[in-house]
Amino acid sequence: MADGEDEHGRTPVTVTPTGRPPEAPRRDPPDKGMIAFWVAFIAFAVINLVHRGRTAFARDVSQITDLSLDLTVSDFESFYRAALRMAEGLDMYFPDWARTEMPAKKGPFFELLLQPLLPLGPAMAEMVFGALSFAVLGLTLVVARPVLQRIEPDPRSKWLPVAAFAMLVAFVHLATRYTQLAPLLVFLFFAGLYMLTTGRPFLGGLVWSLPIAIQITPIVLLPLLVWKGAWRSLGGMLVGLALTTGAVLVHQGVGRGIGQFHGLYAGLSQDTALHTYHERFQGVPSMIMATIAPTYEGGIESGAQDLGWNGVRNFLGSTNLIDYQGLLLALATLLILGTCALACRRRSDDGDARRWLGETGLVLLAMLLISPHTWKHYFWWLSPALMLALLEWHASRRVWAIGFVAVVLLTQTLPHYATLPEVWAYTYGVFHGYGIGLVLLFAILAAHLWLSRASVD
Repeated sequence: MADGEDEHGRTPVTVTPTGRPPEAPRRDPPDKGMIAFWVAFIAFAVINLVHRGRTAFARDVSQITDLSLDLTVSDFESFYRAALRMAEGLDMYFPDWARTEMPAKKGPFFELLLQPLLPLGPAMAEMVFGALSFAVLGLTLVVARPVLQRIEPDPRSKWLPVAAFAMLVAFVHLATRYTQLAPLLVFLFFAGLYMLTTGRPFLGGLVWSLPIAIQITPIVLLPLLVWKGAWRSLGGMLVGLALTTGAVLVHQGVGRGIGQFHGLYAGLSQDTALHTYHERFQGVPSMIMATIAPTYEGGIESGAQDLGWNGVRNFLGSTNLIDYQGLLLALATLLILGTCALACRRRSDDGDARRWLGETGLVLLAMLLISPHTWKHYFWWLSPALMLALLEWHASRRVWAIGFVAVVLLTQTLPHYATLPEVWAYTYGVFHGYGIGLVLLFAILAAHLWLSRASVD
């Protein structure tokens, strides 16, 4: 007699109280809207990669790989050449800002990650890196869902990452067009946040160490962990930073590795963005410098400067405030960081996903405001705070959330679709409309976190 058969060789059938066999569990039908989105997303990626490939493969490979030449290179080509210098035991960073070639500003660990792509050549390496960027961008939308569902377990919340993506797609396009790192770094942020809010704070901090090792500016997350007393997350972050630093030292040798880190510091300390401005930089340092500079002459060529904004954009240029630029920038930075400290509640590693998403979103906004290198292709970093605002608008029509989403639409999204884009770019861009929008978003979220903190404390 086989297993499951009765004494007569028959297989018993389970029946319901009505005498009929139970129905198989129903499966939810495929979400046609989500399928349509992913089809459109893949099409967006393919079109982007094809366009990029036409440019990348048109370049003379022998010039890109000849490190003795001083070339005008694309963003990824500058990454590739820095990684090539690392592979050949040369200095990756050069503080000579008079060179034509774009200086490397990423951490040595990023160039170490690029080493497996070097044999592909610069064009194919860029294509592979671009494809990986779209892959992690899609994974970000997937990983963000469970974080949001821990706050509001509503099945419809799966659309909120897509909504945030749609509102910021113009900036995502800039990041992918120039092969920038925002898609990768924001994915690592959400992956770490997911681990932190699901009871694995050490792993969360470990993952958060990777964006810091790659681009440095996300180091703003470290003082947040200290302020909140999130010691396990902080421990994971410090271990991760030690491991990434150690990987560079093992690959380069201790002496050369230390030299690479010193070169990075020397290059950044002489960065012209710290002492001048341009309308394409959207942070507070650029806004202050553009207001007090004696003449409107940015460090990067732009058609906007041909319109003669001297005395208009830099309306305080006739004062002596330029002599106190360092003090003004320091005070502005302290004000932003102090606001973060007041708005973020001190608490150890816990699973309060709502609070973590809001506070990290605020700190990432602060990162955009205090960095002298905030280009618009960095604005995908707005997505954590925007997703929280969309969630609270969707769930309870919170006033702060409605205001936050409205400001994103009015100051970030819609300006890209202006009726007269050239005129809009010259006026809105020159007068830092995007940067002013960031300030408003920071103020709205900080006020919300402060009021909610006060109600809990």
